[in-house]
Amino acid sequence: MPKVVKSPLTVIAVLLCLTLASIWSLIAWKSVQARTAAFAKAGSETLGLTHSLAQHASKTFGAVALALFGARQYVEHSDRSARASAEINDLLAQYVKNVPQVRELGVLSDSGSWIYSSFETVPTVNNADRDYFNYHRSHPEDGNARISEPLISRVTGRPTLLMTQRLSHSDGSFAGVVFAAVDLQYFRTFYGGFEADQTRSITLMKTNGKVLIHRNEGETGKDVAGTPLISSRLKNSASGLYSIV
Repeated sequence: MPKVVKSPLTVIAVLLCLTLASIWSLIAWKSVQARTAAFAKAGSETLGLTHSLAQHASKTFGAVALALFGARQYVEHSDRSARASAEINDLLAQYVKNVPQVRELGVLSDSGSWIYSSFETVPTVNNADRDYFNYHRSHPEDGNARISEPLISRVTGRPTLLMTQRLSHSDGSFAGVVFAAVDLQYFRTFYGGFEADQTRSITLMKTNGKVLIHRNEGETGKDVAGTPLISSRLKNSASGLYSIV
């Protein structure tokens, strides 16, 4: 028969080990519970914040699109006379006053030169080499407003996003581009209120992976199309919570 251990020290040691094991198990369980709750709370707060930021971006670009649509309609139906040109310039300037996120509105001819502007003087630069201009010239079927990738304005020298739309003649041929410029600083200033403690960073990007707005200027314009967020997550769902460890 096995010998029963009756030593008090041995019994105490066994009880102590069992007690410590129970305590550490409880601590580990509490830690897991607390971590799970913290992640759940952070996820809920993140979803709420991103929903609000998405609404802000949607309303911002929505207001710009309306101004762009109005300008396009007016330009396409004008007779291009001197009087009409003055009226169009005044109209563009009025749109800029009423839509604070728009820095300037302009219209380019089919050769890329400015023909109308919200500025007091129509700039003399040519934008025929810009990607957005070439896109609208070669895609007559796409009459929708598009958001450009970040660029430096040739008129103001400022980092800029453009919302652009194709202009067409009555026969459907290319007539130029109407555009609205939004200063990147407009978004950076707004997002800065949520990034004050430096523990979070807000990024606005296109679904093709091009970063439009980021706190670090070096990240602006970066292509992140190869990341799981763009290559797989967005294909499965247009919204949701994505954790990166």
